[in-house]
Amino acid sequence: MVNSSKQYRDKVSQLISWGHWFCLSNIILALIVGLRYLVLATPPETFLGQSYLIVSWLGQFSFIAFVIFLLTLFPLSFVIPSNRSLRFVGALFATIGISLLIVDTEVFATFNLHLNPALLELLVDEEQNSQANTLNLLFVSVPFIFLLELWLAKLCWKYLRRLEHKRLGGPIGGVLFICFLLTHFVHAWADATNYTTITRQKNNYPLFYPLTARSFLQEQGIFDVDAYYKQIKAQEQEQQGQLRYPISPLKYDQVEQRYNLMLVVVEGLRWDMLNQQAMPNSWKQAKRSSQFFSHHSGSNKPQEGLFSLFYGIPTSYWPSFKTESQGSVLVSALQDSNYQIELFSSRGLNLPELAGTSFSELSNLDMTKWPGGAAGDEKAIQEWLIWQQSQYAQLPWFNFLYLNGVAAYDNGSGETMSEVTPESLSQHYSDAATVVDSQLNKVYQQLAQSGQLERTILVVTSDYGNELNDGNSNYWGNNSNFSRYQTQVPLFISWPDKNPSLLHSDTSHNDIVPTLLEEMLSVASNSANYSTGQNLFKKRKRDWILIGNQEQQAVVQRNQITLFNQSGSYRVLDRDLKSSNARVSVPMLVQVLNDLKRFYQPQQ
Repeated sequence: MVNSSKQYRDKVSQLISWGHWFCLSNIILALIVGLRYLVLATPPETFLGQSYLIVSWLGQFSFIAFVIFLLTLFPLSFVIPSNRSLRFVGALFATIGISLLIVDTEVFATFNLHLNPALLELLVDEEQNSQANTLNLLFVSVPFIFLLELWLAKLCWKYLRRLEHKRLGGPIGGVLFICFLLTHFVHAWADATNYTTITRQKNNYPLFYPLTARSFLQEQGIFDVDAYYKQIKAQEQEQQGQLRYPISPLKYDQVEQRYNLMLVVVEGLRWDMLNQQAMPNSWKQAKRSSQFFSHHSGSNKPQEGLFSLFYGIPTSYWPSFKTESQGSVLVSALQDSNYQIELFSSRGLNLPELAGTSFSELSNLDMTKWPGGAAGDEKAIQEWLIWQQSQYAQLPWFNFLYLNGVAAYDNGSGETMSEVTPESLSQHYSDAATVVDSQLNKVYQQLAQSGQLERTILVVTSDYGNELNDGNSNYWGNNSNFSRYQTQVPLFISWPDKNPSLLHSDTSHNDIVPTLLEEMLSVASNSANYSTGQNLFKKRKRDWILIGNQEQQAVVQRNQITLFNQSGSYRVLDRDLKSSNARVSVPMLVQVLNDLKRFYQPQQ
């Protein structure tokens, strides 16, 4: 009995020793595969950052391999006495790990994301696309990886005693353990001091969750929160220039006919309010214009919605443009063409960031801050009428008129929102649309009576929509989902010398900038240099449009909406936000992700 117990312990000890060396061989193999992450990573600017990149590469992949050993081979060494059986099982686990790592490098190279269950399912299920073909080639290599693992397992067992006598395991394990500790403690220091050269590397490797200690240091009185945010602000200012918008300077052809531009945005006005009952004057004007019946804002929020309107690019860029005070290519092109630019709003530039971004290049920006609502709308239009009556003879000009009475549910009755019941909210909203329509009629009449309409491009739209519990899901207002009630807005364009047209396919705010630059200002540059949209008057095949905000993006297709976030997780819904079994196209997803990084400086 004693001999049997001793033999068992010796056998287990031998198997565990073999497991350590087999784990080390796979650490080396994982490091070789992981070299691709070093190639794909943004090169750190400092020696400390470069050193951390190498140390974290050593620490992370040795940690992953060792954890897999602890969870699999170590406990199995006590229950599988046969070395051949354990070697086979170990080779199997190692093959799975290395294969997934290879797939992750390919996914990271393509999407700049790491593998997750949802993304893996998408890639495996997708048919007939180049990415699936690439992954198929990787999966074909799995048998060869398994044979390699069997060979490594056999070598480690065959030369086990020789390896043990060399006593290399301790020093090698010690070095890798130190790298692991440095990886996390150095990152904790970098996080506390906002040393971004290191902290921005946290997305380099799969399953990489480096240590942060900001909360702990703050509790100990070591971490200064105010100083931290001041440093962030300073670094954001230092990082100006990371954008490249437009990608190249605009080129112009000769303009045959110069038109004025009148852009009217009614805040929070959804598409179905543009009807004969709620907005009869705008409805009549729309009947004489080109109408876009399935037009969407770039977001379900006011700031991002206006951003998509003036920039023609995805709203994920909004934080960077706000930080860098990057002006709009549309406004810059109008200035280059010597347009007079005047802005009128019922509550001034109600979004202060708009003054610092879209109109940041205007030196004479001076907007009266009216109180908003129906009264503010009336005052803003009165200001516009005064300017028009004194300035309309001077060509060309661009006027931006922003009205917010609809978003304030202001029907002119003086009733406050606290007095409005949910049951009457829809009626207040419709009445507010009627009130703003009566004010807009003054604009239509002024342009027509003065003869300006014959030489003015009139664009009427909104920045987002307001949901009124339309799906009986208790959704009210905006910024809660990407349904058509919060994102679909009216759009009609009255364009001299263009025959009115009707378009029922999906269009986006991102399309307005390339339309105006190409059709009105004769910009010859490819629209891909400054926008992700398309010219509204040129028929092109379009399979999807992109809507989003800083937290999430939504790809809207004919019969489905795909929600996804920065981690790569996604969810497919139908256009009514009900779960759908529809598949996601990988080429479409690749194009979307490319659009989300197109206007950043390419990594060197």
